[in-house]
Amino acid sequence: MNMMLKGIKVLDITNNLAGPGTGAMLAEHGADVIHIEKPHMGDDCRFFPPMLGEKSSYSHSYINRCKKSVVMDLKDPEAYAILQKMIGETDIIIESNRPGVMTRLGLDYETVRRFKPDIIYCSISAFGQTGPYSARAGYDVIAQAYSGIMEITGEPDGSPTKIG
Repeated sequence: MNMMLKGIKVLDITNNLAGPGTGAMLAEHGADVIHIEKPHMGDDCRFFPPMLGEKSSYSHSYINRCKKSVVMDLKDPEAYAILQKMIGETDIIIESNRPGVMTRLGLDYETVRRFKPDIIYCSISAFGQTGPYSARAGYDVIAQAYSGIMEITGEPDGSPTKIG
């Protein structure tokens, strides 16, 4: 395994698949990745079937491989203070929330760079940070529908079908 990112610290403030998958790739290359999960439920993909147990799915286990995980309520002032200290020791932040969420939490790029000027900040969203659809959430099935690929997949006279 290539450890070219050894010594790099990453805060993974993501959910579902694209963000956590990005963090997993960085971790596989040696980065120290800490995945921040929501209280009670954790990452949404913990419950995507098929399940590995009561609290984790195969998807969750796969895309959070090689990472550490911490549960934090980012709306809690104490958690926010801890997170600020963590950011001070972090090289990269990955977030995959709808545009505006990180700003409301006080964790957007402009705010974070005030106390960590050299931060690398990666925002992953379905429709970008600006534009008419930027506030919309998105998953792979939505991207497939928008692209038209579902229309040409499946039975000739059948409904649009998600690709394999």
